[in-house]
Amino acid sequence: MNIIDVIPKSSWSWDFSVSQDTEQIANILVSRYPEKGLLKTYETELEAYREDVEGDRFVLKTSKYVIGFAEKPSSLRRLFDVHFSDKHYTLKPASLFSKKFILMEGSNQIGLVIPRGFFSRGAKVELPENLPLSLKVFVIWLVLLNWRRGPKGG
Repeated sequence: MNIIDVIPKSSWSWDFSVSQDTEQIANILVSRYPEKGLLKTYETELEAYREDVEGDRFVLKTSKYVIGFAEKPSSLRRLFDVHFSDKHYTLKPASLFSKKFILMEGSNQIGLVIPRGFFSRGAKVELPENLPLSLKVFVIWLVLLNWRRGPKGG
């Protein structure tokens, strides 16, 4: 299990530095348009965005190809069905009012995104080493998007 730190770039910013073992592995730059982001890893630059204003599909793409997506089965719940490569994951809050999210593969919990503190936008993330970095950063972005939306998160 990898431990990843997600730290806001400044007090008022929704841009984040993503580090593992004190080494920066990515940046998440959230657009002023709240449901769009630029995810920069040492491997590649990715774009994440809501497919349309009223849609419940979020896309992860390189400059040329869609490499993953997440769908919200209900706009009233903070749950995502995440598809990446040929795999399917579920990203959901640990409980109804929790800011903590868990990542499931089938019925197995494989990861966590935990807020650093009650008022903090930073996070501690635990994800398996074998997950691709672009998927890890996409999962983190989806959780940050929920936190930015506030308590409703839907």
